[in-house]
Amino acid sequence: MSGATPEGSNRFAMKMIEQGLPPAAYPVLGRTGLKGSALGFGTYRVTNEDPKHRAALLKAISLGCNVIDTSTNYTDGHSESLVGEVLRESGIERDEMILISKIGYVQGQNLDLVLQREQGPHPYADMVKYMDGCWHCIHPEYIQDQLEKSLERLGVDRIDFYLLHNPEYYLMDQLNRNPDQRLDQVRDIFYDRITRAFRKLEEAVEEGKISYYGVSSNTMGLGPHERTMVSVNQLWEIACHVAKDKNGNPYQNHFAAVQFPANLLETDAFLNANAEDDLTTPEFCKQKEIAVFVNRPLNAIAANKMVRLADLKIVKTEKSVAEHLKIVMGLEEEFNESIATQFETPEGTPKPDSLFVWGHELAQANLKSFGLEQWKHIELQVIRPQVNHLCTAIDSQLQGPVAQKWKDWKEDYLTELGSLLESIRSDFSKQSKKQLAKLATRVDEMLPESLKNETLSRKALAVLINTPEISCVLNGMRSEAYVKDSMGALKLERFKIDKASYQKLTV
Repeated sequence: MSGATPEGSNRFAMKMIEQGLPPAAYPVLGRTGLKGSALGFGTYRVTNEDPKHRAALLKAISLGCNVIDTSTNYTDGHSESLVGEVLRESGIERDEMILISKIGYVQGQNLDLVLQREQGPHPYADMVKYMDGCWHCIHPEYIQDQLEKSLERLGVDRIDFYLLHNPEYYLMDQLNRNPDQRLDQVRDIFYDRITRAFRKLEEAVEEGKISYYGVSSNTMGLGPHERTMVSVNQLWEIACHVAKDKNGNPYQNHFAAVQFPANLLETDAFLNANAEDDLTTPEFCKQKEIAVFVNRPLNAIAANKMVRLADLKIVKTEKSVAEHLKIVMGLEEEFNESIATQFETPEGTPKPDSLFVWGHELAQANLKSFGLEQWKHIELQVIRPQVNHLCTAIDSQLQGPVAQKWKDWKEDYLTELGSLLESIRSDFSKQSKKQLAKLATRVDEMLPESLKNETLSRKALAVLINTPEISCVLNGMRSEAYVKDSMGALKLERFKIDKASYQKLTV
């Protein structure tokens, strides 16, 4: 089973064009000759353990998506496994599908293996121990090991694009540990590591395990004076140097793709000179025929807050957050006075009177420091699961009269806590909607009339799809309904987006 080919990807594109997609939905990816869908399937937080994710990917392929982006660390390898399983189940020809995977993060089971090796005589070299639970490495030996695992999980013998995943972790780590050290020395070591990684990736091309390589970086769009900036210009020069050493021709390198975040609020990559002749990263890549993939098209980071670029539904609440807090705190005090005294918790665990404290915690928290997306994460991934876990544990412990008292209290508490959380979410939604309304007005000024009634998320995708330097917009899509809505952006009327357009967005 070989990789994607120009012939295969063109065959896929022609089938979809016959079904109604416009030819512009399949641009050529740089100098590779591959035709990729302008909207690709991002698999961050996608796993083979969720049938909905499997159905979403199958739906995306059926609607014309032939670019799939994954990584060794996404859901601890389960993302790559899902991609491989779906490719086999779909019956799609391998040469029609363009696979991207990435290497660099050391987390989960990979971190466990690295820690085991740390105890022996031959630990991996150049390991960036950034923080507990998140290390990083692009050493050739680690690349070799991870590439074999990626191929196995994907069930293929070749990956089309294999990217170094946020290598700037080395810069961040060094500058965090010693902010006063000379930046030029840190960057020299950084680009030396990139050089050795590129040599290994050129070997992987020669072995037929990958077709092309590149770099995915969150800082590639920054200006040259930013300390953690990754220069696309230097990456290109390194690739040329490695190729010249290998075969005498600097232009016979296989550095053919970059990836970075871009959306309506994060426009730095289109405005900051990052390369020679004052070119931006996308402009430089266009000149060198390097494919440009962008991620996070609908999840923007602005003022250190995550902002979802989508139309928001506001849930109306009868009481204010302060009123809900008062009720929840009253119930928590009632629990401590009449129920917490009736049972004990195991030694080393929180005492009964400190189990239900979210009302008091939220009353003291600086909620203004959060954005809607951060709040949704706290609510859905922290507060609700923790409270449900506590309730289940206490259900199995209490008996007799106190059990009925607990049952009645629990019903009231879960209802009132739920109302409090909804009220907080409603306030955040109102704030976000107000902020996004200003952005939507600026976006509408650059859209053709036919797009002005589209949802904000479709408008956001359309702006990126119509940016000529962008080859493919990678969108994380975990449900069939979301896939259908997003893929519909490929059928929208085309229009022109340029640097001036992005400058207007930042006003």
